[in-house]
Amino acid sequence: MESYEWDRRGDESDSAYFAFREYLALGAGRNPEMYRNFYSNGNNGNIKIWFDEFSWEERCEAYDEFIALRAVEDNDKILNSVAIKQKNLLESMRILADKKIKDLMNQNPEEVSNYDLIRLIELSIKLEQLLDSKPTEIVEKQGEPEIVVESITVDPDIIKAIGKKITEEDID
Repeated sequence: MESYEWDRRGDESDSAYFAFREYLALGAGRNPEMYRNFYSNGNNGNIKIWFDEFSWEERCEAYDEFIALRAVEDNDKILNSVAIKQKNLLESMRILADKKIKDLMNQNPEEVSNYDLIRLIELSIKLEQLLDSKPTEIVEKQGEPEIVVESITVDPDIIKAIGKKITEEDID
């Protein structure tokens, strides 16, 4: 079993260790005066002796650091879990948007507006960019708009079908 600085020391009496545990439970910002104010268990005269003899300050600092580190690790686990869930959700949304685009392309061209197709493609592209942690909007740098798009994959059949649909409508 792993031992820690704040564990009971071999030469520490039951009363001294009990008082230390009570002191430790006061949390960050604790001091011997706080302890004396909160607890009057008959050991108050020994508190100063035990505080120095059993290195309460150093043991408490080690405990506080341990607890803080565990909190950070737990928080990192939670954030990673949330990030994975968000990524899975975005991927599902992108797949649904791509499916909807394909479904629209299989419909009668008169029933599908260019606007609907373009909005779905835009949504699909934005979802893909979010999955890649890339910007999804136009950003402005020193007063000039700049679209930041690196690699976007859109099914070539969809692009061909949209091009064909737009061309057919333009001809008519």
